[in-house]
Amino acid sequence: MNSQRLAAAWLLLAPALAGAQSLTLDDALRAARSNQTALQAAELAIERARATARSLGAYPATRVGLGLSSPSDLGPTDEDLFLEQPIDVFGRAAGQKRLGQARVKEAEADYRHALLNLQAEVVELFARAKAARDLATAARSLEALAEQILAATERRVEGGDLPQVQATRARIEHGRAHQEARARTSEYEAALRRLAAAIGAAQVEAVEGTIELPSTRDADLAQRPDLEKVQARIQVAGAERRAAQLSRLPEVSALAFRSPWSDGRGEVGGRLQATWTLWDDGRSRAQEDSAKAERAALKSEYDVNLRRAEAEHAAVELEATTARGQVEALAGLIDQNRALVETIQRGLDNGIGTLTDVLEATRSLRELEQAAIEARLRLELAEAARLRTTGVVLEALR
Repeated sequence: MNSQRLAAAWLLLAPALAGAQSLTLDDALRAARSNQTALQAAELAIERARATARSLGAYPATRVGLGLSSPSDLGPTDEDLFLEQPIDVFGRAAGQKRLGQARVKEAEADYRHALLNLQAEVVELFARAKAARDLATAARSLEALAEQILAATERRVEGGDLPQVQATRARIEHGRAHQEARARTSEYEAALRRLAAAIGAAQVEAVEGTIELPSTRDADLAQRPDLEKVQARIQVAGAERRAAQLSRLPEVSALAFRSPWSDGRGEVGGRLQATWTLWDDGRSRAQEDSAKAERAALKSEYDVNLRRAEAEHAAVELEATTARGQVEALAGLIDQNRALVETIQRGLDNGIGTLTDVLEATRSLRELEQAAIEARLRLELAEAARLRTTGVVLEALR
């Protein structure tokens, strides 16, 4: 934990020491992991559950008693000094241990659920920041292209090859591209601030790298923390039902005791005894019935949640497949459109073609690049959602 906090502290100080320090997805996840008090509370809850499980599963304690009796004869009530050891004949300690272990699993499921929520938030904000960065880059590129078109148009206007209105149109298009670049840059800065707030950093200068998420093709949906928690609660209900059943069985113990202090004989005896509840007004039966009903309800809840998880996973797979196809198709169209813009622009420089052709091709390129970035964002968000639906936690958060 200390090493993680030192790493997070370095992430926060690095931008100030080294200028525009970029943040990768793993950096962001590690910083968020160190700064989340909710995760620390969930870890403490696991430690508490484990300690409780150890106490519940401990063998019955040995007791020693010291007293003063009035009778002089040795008898079952003359326990001036006795040693008692309960004997767990019917497995009460084992049953309590199972109950404690089930609660540990429940606490661990809560912890993994918190990790998945944090992971989903950070990955989404990082993906949106990266998309905003790419949109800003594309907007600045198109601004530079609009500036080149404006310069070429003004040269042709000055040479008498084009009317003045074409220069006006080129300046309008350049102004539009400039405003678009400013807006996209502002959106990127806002996305970086949201990311910084999520990971607990003072600020994030930039994001870098791509989002490479592990495959979840062979993931088992049963490892989702919400399903694991229901399974743990089913085990808790089963253990509580067993405890209610065992409460009606005798409690067995072995005793060793001596004669009363008053008679001076100092005789020692032993006894094996069993005690049980004669009448509890139906309390144990009611506890058993309650646990049985809860277990049945939880099994039904598990089946419903599992079917919902399967449907959600199938939907996410469809979204990811569709977005991946769009990314691949748009990449080819962008290459073709970029080559077309360059060709038309060269023609405009050489007196061939019209400004309208250049502007239309440029606008088409702008729209395609924006669509490709948005498709990439949808793909990354779908892949991040797939991690959540399968319960997979990235290495940087473990």
